[in-house]
Amino acid sequence: MVNVENIEVDGLFHINTSTGTATYSNLSKALEAELIACIERDAFSKFWYLQNIINYLKLSTPFTISQYANNKTISKLYKNSSVNIVAFDLSAFSYCPKFALSIYLKKR
Repeated sequence: MVNVENIEVDGLFHINTSTGTATYSNLSKALEAELIACIERDAFSKFWYLQNIINYLKLSTPFTISQYANNKTISKLYKNSSVNIVAFDLSAFSYCPKFALSIYLKKR
């Protein structure tokens, strides 16, 4: 994950990244979970740092909603006129299915 904050109290924002960790009840599952988390962080970092250079595949709202056809909470969120949800396909950078969702709250 990428975090931008004013950690030096100098009026500027500085980029921080986390390394992340994964735990599980046994070693092989913990390693598997961390491998997936590492792939996720790598894909998201590439997306974040290159978003102004590369055109990422943006998923349509109807397609994204169709993936949650049985989830009324998510469908309701997508139908909320105060919320704009944008989904990007990061699979090209992770070599496995990986997506990033951004939620923007519209001012009233």
